[in-house]
Amino acid sequence: GGPSIVQMSTSGPANDAADNAVTAVCCQCCCVSAGNNNVDAECRSLARNRFILDFGASTIGGTQASFSNFAVYVDIYALEQYIISSWITPVLRPQQTGYRTSMATPHVSGIPAYII
Repeated sequence: GGPSIVQMSTSGPANDAADNAVTAVCCQCCCVSAGNNNVDAECRSLARNRFILDFGASTIGGTQASFSNFAVYVDIYALEQYIISSWITPVLRPQQTGYRTSMATPHVSGIPAYII
Protein backbone atom coordinates (compact mmCIF):
# COMPACT_ATOMS: atom_id res chain seq x y z
CA GLY A 1 0.00 0.00 0.00
CA GLY A 2 0.79 3.65 -0.14
CA PRO A 3 1.38 6.20 2.58
CA SER A 4 -0.90 5.98 5.59
CA ILE A 5 -2.07 7.95 8.60
CA VAL A 6 -2.92 6.49 11.99
CA GLN A 7 -5.26 8.73 13.99
CA MET A 8 -6.11 8.10 17.65
CA SER A 9 -7.96 10.06 20.27
CA THR A 10 -6.53 8.54 23.39
CA SER A 11 -4.71 9.67 26.48
CA GLY A 12 -3.59 8.00 29.67
CA PRO A 13 -0.81 7.84 32.21
CA ALA A 14 2.73 7.49 30.86
CA ASN A 15 3.17 3.97 29.51
CA ASP A 16 6.34 2.87 27.70
CA ALA A 17 4.67 -0.20 26.15
CA ALA A 18 1.89 1.92 24.60
CA ASP A 19 4.36 4.51 23.31
CA ASN A 20 6.60 1.81 21.80
CA ALA A 21 3.66 0.00 20.18
CA VAL A 22 2.46 3.16 18.46
CA THR A 23 5.97 4.00 17.27
CA ALA A 24 6.28 0.50 15.77
CA VAL A 25 2.89 0.66 14.03
CA CYS A 26 3.12 4.11 12.51
CA CYS A 27 4.14 3.75 8.89
CA GLN A 28 4.19 7.35 7.69
CA CYS A 29 2.46 9.46 10.29
CA CYS A 30 0.61 9.01 13.57
CA CYS A 31 -1.72 11.72 14.89
CA VAL A 32 -3.13 11.75 18.44
CA SER A 33 -5.04 14.13 20.63
CA ALA A 34 -2.94 15.65 23.41
CA GLY A 35 -5.63 14.98 26.03
CA ASN A 36 -8.09 16.90 28.15
CA ASN A 37 -6.57 17.09 31.62
CA ASN A 38 -4.96 20.55 31.50
CA VAL A 39 -1.62 18.95 32.41
CA ASP A 40 1.82 18.71 30.84
CA ALA A 41 1.48 16.20 28.00
CA GLU A 42 4.98 14.91 28.75
CA CYS A 43 3.38 12.93 31.58
CA ARG A 44 0.76 11.30 29.32
CA SER A 45 0.84 8.57 26.70
CA LEU A 46 0.65 8.79 23.77
CA ALA A 47 1.11 12.56 23.69
CA ARG A 48 4.63 12.35 25.15
CA ASN A 49 5.83 10.24 22.21
CA ARG A 50 8.13 12.45 20.12
CA PHE A 51 7.51 10.39 16.97
CA ILE A 52 3.87 11.36 16.61
CA LEU A 53 1.96 14.56 15.89
CA ASP A 54 0.08 15.80 18.94
CA PHE A 55 -3.00 17.99 18.64
CA GLY A 56 -4.07 20.33 21.41
CA ALA A 57 -7.31 22.28 21.64
CA SER A 58 -7.71 25.98 21.00
CA THR A 59 -10.72 28.17 21.66
CA ILE A 60 -12.70 29.98 19.03
CA GLY A 61 -10.64 33.05 20.05
CA GLY A 62 -7.36 31.33 19.18
CA THR A 63 -6.03 30.67 22.70
CA GLN A 64 -5.31 27.31 24.31
CA ALA A 65 -8.52 25.76 25.63
CA SER A 66 -8.63 25.49 29.42
CA PHE A 67 -8.99 21.68 29.29
CA SER A 68 -6.25 21.00 26.71
CA ASN A 69 -3.03 19.30 27.70
CA PHE A 70 0.06 21.28 26.76
CA ALA A 71 3.79 20.76 26.25
CA VAL A 72 6.60 21.41 23.85
CA TYR A 73 5.50 18.10 22.26
CA VAL A 74 2.10 19.48 21.25
CA ASP A 75 2.65 20.18 17.57
CA ILE A 76 -0.60 21.82 16.51
CA TYR A 77 -3.41 23.59 18.32
CA ALA A 78 -6.71 23.42 16.48
CA LEU A 79 -10.21 24.66 17.12
CA GLU A 80 -11.75 21.80 19.01
CA GLN A 81 -14.83 23.43 20.45
CA TYR A 82 -18.33 23.66 19.02
CA ILE A 83 -17.69 20.75 16.62
CA ILE A 84 -20.90 19.13 15.40
CA SER A 85 -20.67 15.36 15.44
CA SER A 86 -22.74 12.23 15.96
CA TRP A 87 -22.64 10.33 19.23
CA ILE A 88 -23.45 6.76 20.23
CA THR A 89 -23.88 7.12 23.99
CA PRO A 90 -26.21 5.45 24.90
CA VAL A 91 -28.02 5.71 21.56
CA LEU A 92 -27.11 7.35 18.28
CA ARG A 93 -27.69 11.08 18.41
CA PRO A 94 -27.43 12.43 14.88
CA GLN A 95 -26.13 15.86 15.86
CA GLN A 96 -24.57 17.09 19.04
CA THR A 97 -22.03 19.82 19.67
CA GLY A 98 -18.90 18.62 21.41
CA TYR A 99 -15.60 19.89 22.61
CA ARG A 100 -12.43 18.09 23.55
CA THR A 101 -9.19 17.31 21.77
CA SER A 102 -10.81 14.25 20.19
CA MET A 103 -13.27 16.37 18.22
CA ALA A 104 -10.91 17.93 15.68
CA THR A 105 -8.02 15.47 15.69
CA PRO A 106 -9.58 13.49 12.81
CA HIS A 107 -10.03 16.69 10.81
CA VAL A 108 -6.54 18.02 11.46
CA SER A 109 -5.09 14.61 10.55
CA GLY A 110 -5.99 15.49 6.99
CA ILE A 111 -3.08 17.94 6.86
CA PRO A 112 -0.30 15.33 7.03
CA ALA A 113 -2.41 13.01 4.87
CA TYR A 114 -2.41 15.68 2.17
CA ILE A 115 1.36 16.24 2.53
CA ILE A 116 2.45 12.60 2.35
